[in-house]
Amino acid sequence: MKPYKLYIPAQALGGMEALGQLGGAAHLEDDIRMCQEQTIEPYFRKHLPKNEKVLEAGSGRGRWVFYLRRLGYDIVGIDIAQSDIQFAKSFDSSVPIEYENVLQTSFVDGSFGAVISLGVVEHFEEGPQKAFAEVRRLLKPGGLFLVTVP
Repeated sequence: MKPYKLYIPAQALGGMEALGQLGGAAHLEDDIRMCQEQTIEPYFRKHLPKNEKVLEAGSGRGRWVFYLRRLGYDIVGIDIAQSDIQFAKSFDSSVPIEYENVLQTSFVDGSFGAVISLGVVEHFEEGPQKAFAEVRRLLKPGGLFLVTVP
C-alpha cells in the first residue's frame, strides 16, 4: 500500500495561526476531564505502570499528561509543536512536556516502562517504522507500547 498525503487548505481552517489559538485554559481543563470518558482510559489505568516512567510521544497540549499525572503516574510528554508546549506550560508551568521529535529523542536507551502515542505515527509520510524503532529503543525490556491510529 502506497502512503498518501492529506492537504487541508489553511483558509478552510480559518488560517493556520488559528490552530494554535483554539480554546483557552477552561477548554484544556474540559479536555483533561474528558479523558475519563475516553474508551482507552480503562486500558491506561489497567496496564500503565505507576512505578516506572511513562512517555506520551506526541502529547500536543498535554491533556493525557495532565490527566495521568493527577492519577499518580510519572509521565513525560514530548511534541514538536512549540505553540502547544507553550500553551501547556502557560496552563501549568511544572508540566513535563518538552520539545522532542518522536523519530529521534535525546532520552537514553531504556528510559521508560511504557510509551503511549495517540494519533501520531500515521502522519509520517515514510511510514511509522522509524518512530516504532525509536520507541523500542526508549522502552525498558518488557516495556509496554500503546499506540492508536485513526
